[in-house]
Amino acid sequence: METVIENRASFVLYNVILSNMLHKGIMLLPANICPIVPATLFKTNTKFEFVDINAETLLVDCDSIIRRIRNSGDVASILVNSTFGFDSDFETFFNDVKSINEDILIINDKCLNIPSVESVVTSADVVLFSTGYSKYVDFSVGGYAFTKKEVNYIRESIPYREEDHDVLVRSFESALNKNSVYGYSDSDWLDGTFLDQGKKEYFKNIVDRVEEIARHKKIINNIYRENLKTGISLGNGYNDWRYTVVVNNKEEVLNEIFKNNLFASSHYQSLVGIFGGGKGVNAEQLHCKVINLFNDFRFSEEQAYSITKIINKYAK
Repeated sequence: METVIENRASFVLYNVILSNMLHKGIMLLPANICPIVPATLFKTNTKFEFVDINAETLLVDCDSIIRRIRNSGDVASILVNSTFGFDSDFETFFNDVKSINEDILIINDKCLNIPSVESVVTSADVVLFSTGYSKYVDFSVGGYAFTKKEVNYIRESIPYREEDHDVLVRSFESALNKNSVYGYSDSDWLDGTFLDQGKKEYFKNIVDRVEEIARHKKIINNIYRENLKTGISLGNGYNDWRYTVVVNNKEEVLNEIFKNNLFASSHYQSLVGIFGGGKGVNAEQLHCKVINLFNDFRFSEEQAYSITKIINKYAK
């Protein structure tokens, strides 16, 4: 496979879409995807539909996608992700898609996964990784993809203004908080600048950082695993990116966490009805109960012990 590296994973996606004329058809993507993905689709004028997650696997509902592409010939591409960084195996699904229509371009978005610098044998056409803000390896910049030789990649030259990016993030965060329809307004928000590292240096930095952060995450995750009350953790496979717990009174628990000068996150809610059409009932039901506990260098052992006490006291 070929390797492409950019300052942002979203710019890699942007170039893949335009280079392969994907904006001429519909892209199917998970309802619980990061909002920057549909923002990128808006910028490329790509039509898209959200697909709900499977209530058991918590990954995009592959059966729904298969039914969709069998019933219509307007799907040009499919993007799948790894919920909470779960290291999922979609190969059977990818092969099924290709058996129906080999021209559908498949993007495996692994931006929340542990970044791999080695390409693998896969039926996906593009495997996308990120080292941007809040990812497993957080360099605040950097994104790359392994692409099949048949995939075109023409690098577009676009203007970029950091202020426009900040405005974009505030605008979709406002829509998500209000649960209101998001109105996209195009601007120079997408960072198309070059990454200031060569492939060899960049990949070495990733490998070194993965080893370092894995040691820290193991310590913090063990604190959570050994001290949180039974049945609250989502499962080991969902703890690489952040440590994921499920509670019935999420807002109350989060409020108590914040009141004690600690922090946690709450990703990712369904974008259906806010960014576009489709189905996302399961994605929204999951989001209503999920809290993501930090386990990177932003969080110390002392903080981890403190937050477990709060969760054990207030979680229902």
